[in-house]
Amino acid sequence: MHLYAVGDIHGSAENAKRIVEPIASELTPDDVIVCLGDVGIAYGDHVHDDLRRYFSDLPCRVLVMRGNHDTRYWRDMQLGTLASGHAEMVDWSGSAFMRDRRYPNTLYVHDGGDLVTIDNHVCLFIPGAWSIDGRYRRKTGLPWEPEEQLTRSERDDLLRLAETHSIEHIFSHTCPFDWMSLELYDRLIPVEVVPVSDATMEEWLEDVLDACESLEAWWFGHYHDDRDVACGLGHLLYQRARKVF
Repeated sequence: MHLYAVGDIHGSAENAKRIVEPIASELTPDDVIVCLGDVGIAYGDHVHDDLRRYFSDLPCRVLVMRGNHDTRYWRDMQLGTLASGHAEMVDWSGSAFMRDRRYPNTLYVHDGGDLVTIDNHVCLFIPGAWSIDGRYRRKTGLPWEPEEQLTRSERDDLLRLAETHSIEHIFSHTCPFDWMSLELYDRLIPVEVVPVSDATMEEWLEDVLDACESLEAWWFGHYHDDRDVACGLGHLLYQRARKVF
């Protein structure tokens, strides 16, 4: 099997197709695509069934991890507001996922993140981030997820996993603070445009990075670019899919 990672899709089946198309002919039922957040299948009251249908037509399994421009998928499926009574919890690779029975190959990572061993690779999933456009969205009535970042309890649980397991790959939406501030500064909005920012998760991700002594690669989205950072340890994805293993 092969695992691929893709960056932000923002609810667009056309975006997904453009990103996946270069690898589509290689995909098999054993393969996995990991979406690194801002997938946008659902955000606020908006649900993109065309994107769900596109994923369902792929021969492989798709793991959806939420970003800041996503609903909390597990919460809304359990509340019945997303899957319309078709939600179910399933076990895959020894971990729990949610899915909509109508789209069985699309699995949703726990809202608070999780540790998943995939083909003997120990992987840590870290959802969520802060929205730089959150204030604008609230004022104008656009979709916005109040619980977009991880809670303190969720962060504590994931850090414990990082400290007690030999993590090989991290899949997150945002990245450690030093990578953001030192290597992705050209992707940030100037402080005079957005004077208030919240780097809670990025600062906490520094602790996660320090705890992962066996880390081989860190895969993330959020910053709308394709580049490697941290001397090749970190991989920012946006316009193209990358093979993880």
